[in-house]
Amino acid sequence: MKNPGLVHAIREDGRYTISISNPPDNIFSEEVIHEIADALEVVRGDDHLKLLVFTSGLPGVFSKGFNYSDRLPERVGPLLAAFGHMLYVMNEIPVPIALEIDGPCLGSGMELAAFCDIVVASERSIFGHPEVRAGIFPPVAAALYPHLMGRNRTMELLMTGRELDAKEAYELGLLNRIFGAEEFAGKAQKLYEEIERSSALTLRLTKKAIESALYEKVLVAIRTTENIYMSELLTSHDAREGIKAILEGRSPKWKDR
Repeated sequence: MKNPGLVHAIREDGRYTISISNPPDNIFSEEVIHEIADALEVVRGDDHLKLLVFTSGLPGVFSKGFNYSDRLPERVGPLLAAFGHMLYVMNEIPVPIALEIDGPCLGSGMELAAFCDIVVASERSIFGHPEVRAGIFPPVAAALYPHLMGRNRTMELLMTGRELDAKEAYELGLLNRIFGAEEFAGKAQKLYEEIERSSALTLRLTKKAIESALYEKVLVAIRTTENIYMSELLTSHDAREGIKAILEGRSPKWKDR
């Protein structure tokens, strides 16, 4: 990897752990995304792997997603392409993918979590998609969330930009488990050990069967939502104005065009 300080990956028995450490907020820069994809490629064809785990190497935060400066029309293309490639490689990982959240998980951090199979969070975690306040929407969330939580709940979440606590995220179907902050690491470990008691082959075929009816449609939908985002939204006045307003610390002046 180019910068081993951003993403650390370690293999222990049948488990592969990817830890993201990009202070202070684990922003998903293009470099971080490429390094995650590189770490995933290492185990894509590993027949003995039983579990992949994403975690944060920073205390008190999982990720606050993309920088708004990277979402400007002239810069966002390579970022979205890198993120899409990373998700494609994730989709090729045949074993369960778990993700641990202890603190804020916002924007594309939530999209990564939604692409995982087992998501556990501490009770102090918060979630949200604030993109609408900057005049934009999250393409992957728009494609994936209707399958996870239904159409209407997705509409409300993405159109209000409000934050959710762990309980609300659990009720929407975005989390598998919520643990107390002090017992978080131990409880997550026990859950992983339950999974790892099974045959690697059985875990792979179970995941394949469950995903067969869902992810083919989702991957097609992501291409559609990204096209709407790039060719219709980012060519508008309001998208550029919203992002600039966020970066300049002011209220946006919408023109509805």
